[in-house]
Amino acid sequence: LPESAPPPASELDQRHSALDSGFQAAVERDANAAFKASMAALDKLYLGALDRALAAATSGGKLEEAIALREEKQRIEKGEGVPSEVDESTQAPGKVPDTLKTLRKTYRSTTAQHEATKAKAMQPLYDKYDQALAAVQTELTKAQKLDDAMRVKALREQILAARGGAAAPPAAANGPAPTSQPNAALAGASAP
Repeated sequence: LPESAPPPASELDQRHSALDSGFQAAVERDANAAFKASMAALDKLYLGALDRALAAATSGGKLEEAIALREEKQRIEKGEGVPSEVDESTQAPGKVPDTLKTLRKTYRSTTAQHEATKAKAMQPLYDKYDQALAAVQTELTKAQKLDDAMRVKALREQILAARGGAAAPPAAANGPAPTSQPNAALAGASAP
């Protein structure tokens, strides 16, 4: 049997897809790009601190500490990141040198600051996205397309739940799709 083409997306799905694309572009431009840059800078600083600590450990003849610092450096260079505090305490209890614990604590603290900055940058983007979806919901309600309006309302509730962690909303395939008037409302969020 030949594969049949997927059914065409409904007008609502197309509208949501357009709004979601604009939101995702704005998130990348206004929040993620700065976050990625700040994390790259942090990694560079962290690698420098690891180099200094490794030099001190080796010159002091502290083999176990030097090995732990070298492994940490290799992990960061591979892009594997700093282990969580839980992983650190369960995988190597008592084996993580104090020097490395201190460096990791600083790294985690700085990462949390960068994440908070990203979350703050995302709030106005969520506001614009929600405003655009609210306009679609109102339009659909007025047009007596109540089932579609309920889909938009459910999507807005999902996005509201995601806002707490500043996570991106579900992809367009998972929910309703908005229209041209709301696209204008979102234009401020997605314009370069």
